[in-house]
Amino acid sequence: MQGAVVSVLIIDTWGNLPFVSLILLGGLQACPPSLRGGPGRRRRPPRHPALRHAAALEPVHRARRPLPDDGFSQDLRRDLRDTLGGPNDATTNLQIMAYQYSFQWYQMGKGMAQAIVLLLLVVIISYLLMRLWNRASESTS
Repeated sequence: MQGAVVSVLIIDTWGNLPFVSLILLGGLQACPPSLRGGPGRRRRPPRHPALRHAAALEPVHRARRPLPDDGFSQDLRRDLRDTLGGPNDATTNLQIMAYQYSFQWYQMGKGMAQAIVLLLLVVIISYLLMRLWNRASESTS
């Protein structure tokens, strides 16, 4: 069971690595050169508002779309949907469970309750991420 979840996380992380790298590179390039360090200076993590924006942008992007729209991720998403959680429910998530309860097992009440819980989680996470984004933008002003 653990292997399937770890595999999905590794594939998803590997697929998003270029996007995250570009976001952080843009944040680092927005920092003034005095904060970046040079060849003779001791390296320490730069603390600059531009990096806060870059760090806050990635979770907002991830909450908006769980998997990117490249071909490999579409195949992975299709496989997860077709197996409906994989063997022995190894990769079952709230979306799959809500679908199963609602349309396979015809238990609309349970399916709707899971969909509402999922909606509340998305709203709460989005609210927290937007607060983080606003806090980062206020610190630069």
